[in-house]
This record gives sequence, C-alpha cells and structure tokens, in this order.
Amino acid sequence: MSKSSAIGVHMDAGFSHKEVELAYGPAVDRLLKLADLNSVTLTFFVLGGHMKNKTAIKSVKRIIQEGHEVANHSMHHIEPFGRLSYSEMREEIKTSHEKIAEVSGIAPLGFTAPGWSATPKMYRILREEGYQYDASVIPFCMRFFLSYLLFIDRQKFPYFSWDSSYLKRRGSGPPTIIPFPRAGVLRIPLWHTGAFYLSRSVHRTLLRDATKKGGMLYILHTMDILSPEEISLKKKGIVSYWRSSRSLNEKKEILRDTFRLIKTYSERVLKCRDLAAELASGKSISSI
Repeated sequence: MSKSSAIGVHMDAGFSHKEVELAYGPAVDRLLKLADLNSVTLTFFVLGGHMKNKTAIKSVKRIIQEGHEVANHSMHHIEPFGRLSYSEMREEIKTSHEKIAEVSGIAPLGFTAPGWSATPKMYRILREEGYQYDASVIPFCMRFFLSYLLFIDRQKFPYFSWDSSYLKRRGSGPPTIIPFPRAGVLRIPLWHTGAFYLSRSVHRTLLRDATKKGGMLYILHTMDILSPEEISLKKKGIVSYWRSSRSLNEKKEILRDTFRLIKTYSERVLKCRDLAAELASGKSISSI
C-alpha cells in the first residue's frame, strides 16, 4: 500500500473583476512557479462563473499545459451549498462543468462543494454526472463546533460535512471520496491557513502526521499566496485576518517548506484524479 498525497487549490476568489484578476493572475502564477521549483503537481478547484474572465481563461489553459489538474468548485460558490434544491445544485455543478471543459479542453473529474457543505443529493448528482471523486468530506467528531468557531464571520450553518457514515459505503461506486486530512490524537482538520496561526513546529508536526497516514489532500486558497495589501480588497473576517498576518515573502517561505515536507513524507504527490484512482483500487491508504 502506497502513501500518496495531493495538493489542492480553492479558487473561490469572489466575483469582482479585481478579485478574479488577483486569483488567476499573481496567485496562480506564484503557485505554479513554486510547484515547478518543488516538483509537485497541483489540482485547482475553479469556478465556472470565472470562465468568462480573460485572465482566468489564460491561467486555466496554462495550468493544463504545465501538467496540473483543473476540477470543479461549482458555478457561483453559493453558500450554504447544502441548502440548495436538487435542481439548483445540479445546475451549479453541471453548468460549471461545461464552462470548465470548454476552456480547458478536458472535462473535470472531481468536485469540492463550496464551504465543504456536502449532502446526499450532491453525491447523487455527482454519480449521475460521472464524477470520479469528491473532496468535500471532513470526518471529524467536533465538526459542528468548529464550524462556528472557524467560520463565525459567515452564515451559521454546519460547513463541516454531513454524517461521515457515508465514508463507510465507498464500495457502492463512484465518486471516490478523498477526505480532508486529520492530524494528531484529536484528528484535527488540517489545511494551509493553519500555517499562519500555528507555530511552524506545530504545523510541521501535524502535517507530518497527516501525510504519513496516506491519501491526504492538502488544501490551499488563493489568499494563502497573496500579499496583505492584495487581501485588503477581500471581505474582512477571522480567516482573512490570519491570512493578512504574514507578508508575501513569509507566505512563499511557508509554502516552500510545506511542499518540501509533503514530498518528504509522501511516496508520491499526485493530481487528485490519480490519488482518487489509487484510493478506489485500494493501492493507497486513506485513514478515515
């Protein structure tokens, strides 16, 4: 059994012209350069609603040309996503799918729900649309408490995933679930924003623990590689505050260190679609 990992980037940058330009301009450029320097592949979860922006179109084409993956993150990033009706949710997923395929030339195989707000009807839609994998599940016993603690600047809705018993039914067919990484005895959810409010040593310890379990998808956000001055254009909130607390040079250094550690502790760093294929075949470990 191999212990492979993947690295994903959430592209939900808002919809103003400036926000989209920042996400698909300097943010994507910096991420691709760092990925190239560290020899890792990335999976970008993009929004179909951004695919009319010229900078976004150019960047998506570049992402594919440089050997990375583009996946679906819905059309308009509506939150709370889980409260949409079946027809509304299907429209968000399907329309985005078509826009991304049109721009990239490759139909996306994976999906992440806005706010990780996964529901049974979402999985039904993904199966019907032929999706290979989903990356919306956070199997953590305190997910509802943390949803209020970490997202107090948003609608009060349990953003952490619904009943994780769904994870035990993976044999029922696609989509394969790539669960959120957990670390430590408390199975703490781990994504890159944590690197800005945790000490470097604590973040490294948690990252090592999560990576060694195998089947890990480590999530970044475009704001994780934008300067405080660039983020000032974004909505205010506790998460934006954490991301604004580090200079661009510090963020680049932290991300280089993170990429290096993931490569060190993983046997391979794959695109999400390849990690999903390993998980589905049983070749990779996923500790749920």
